[in-house]
Amino acid sequence: MVMMFVPTQGLEQRSVASLDKLIHVCFFAMLCYLSITGLVKQFRFSIKKLSAAKYGVIFTIGYGILTESGQYLLGYRSFDGYDILANTIGALLGFTYFQFWISRCLKTPYNLST
Repeated sequence: MVMMFVPTQGLEQRSVASLDKLIHVCFFAMLCYLSITGLVKQFRFSIKKLSAAKYGVIFTIGYGILTESGQYLLGYRSFDGYDILANTIGALLGFTYFQFWISRCLKTPYNLST
């Protein structure tokens, strides 16, 4: 998380810059999955467990928007709308991984419809 606020001078010439959006997607997918998993384990009542996925996704997308806005205000980092899009896609992929893979393996309903 600290890497989002580190200066990027000289990074443009490296091959890492071409993987920027993939890194955003992977990081926010992990963040969303871990947020949902932590909330599910924290809540003891079933009604809150059903809302854990929704809270995890909202937290992760909000955090992505907040970090991009913070980078804009820093001056030495640049604001990029495509980074917000990549963060949102990553959050949705993390939710999808939790929803369709983990919950089906555990045979427990963690869906947003209830």
